[in-house]
Amino acid sequence: MRLLVLTSRIPYPWWFYGVYTIYSLIKHLKNKGVDILLSFPVNSIQMNKENIEHLISMGMKVLPFEMDTSDKIYRILLNIGSKTPFKWEKYFSEQYLVEIEKWLKKHGVDLIQVHTPHMSKYALKLREQYDILSILRVHDINFNQVKSFMDVTQNPIEKLIAYWQYRKTLKIEPQVWKSFEKVIFVTKQDYIQAKSMVEYGQAESSFTYIYDGIDIKENKWLKTNQKKKAFCFASSDQIQNILSLKWFINEIWRQIYKDLDYEFHIYGVVCNFFKDKSAELASMKIKLCGFIEDVDELENKLSDYAFFLSPTVVGSGYRTKILQ
Repeated sequence: MRLLVLTSRIPYPWWFYGVYTIYSLIKHLKNKGVDILLSFPVNSIQMNKENIEHLISMGMKVLPFEMDTSDKIYRILLNIGSKTPFKWEKYFSEQYLVEIEKWLKKHGVDLIQVHTPHMSKYALKLREQYDILSILRVHDINFNQVKSFMDVTQNPIEKLIAYWQYRKTLKIEPQVWKSFEKVIFVTKQDYIQAKSMVEYGQAESSFTYIYDGIDIKENKWLKTNQKKKAFCFASSDQIQNILSLKWFINEIWRQIYKDLDYEFHIYGVVCNFFKDKSAELASMKIKLCGFIEDVDELENKLSDYAFFLSPTVVGSGYRTKILQ
């Protein structure tokens, strides 16, 4: 079986937001004998050369495409007259579609799996032309993400833009779900919500949910007897992680740290956004431990802690870092 996998970002390195489970999935499928063609947009192929070579070394055919997916004010303004949400629009390129078509004609595929709704247009256009079965994997319901940001931000301009994009996404996303032969949600909560928004018969036949997966490993936490008297947190530098951590520090930790005989240690690239306040954080028993690239080293360190925290005020779905 040959599977074309379309993702909105390169699924490596493992620590970057939302890619660990995609990486684990394609590695598992490859080990099961599935022939995988993997394609994704990147801001720079040269800057991602080592990561691309790693994916190729796993035995996959890889097609990266250079595309600027950054948020720019002028691009948001150009979205005013469009019915398509800005995020969905910025990820679509006719040139990229042409390159995928060339690749598809060269290698041939039995099935297309797209890993986010805002990349769905590629799969739907390819299916329309080549009659290939397509699966949509919904890591997060897009309009829930936009709404959670809209609810949290205190900036009135950001709130207005978020509301505008939320209305667009809420209208288009359920229609996209109905366009796929199979839609796989990664949480039961998202599955139930999606079912309530489409016709009963269609949801029953094409919607399902499979919990997000990670590699099953030895439970190091259970084997560590002496625990540090500290809470720990680890994440990348995505906006939802930053906002959730800020909320926890300001609304929870600041109120309780004096009464606790525990420290709070933070790992990951997210530390970069708090360096200018490291002295203030230290006075509240908060330590910035920085980024650790080696996953085994990070797991060894985290297994020494009494508790792992994952505050969530922005985003949807289930935090895979809790399972890890």
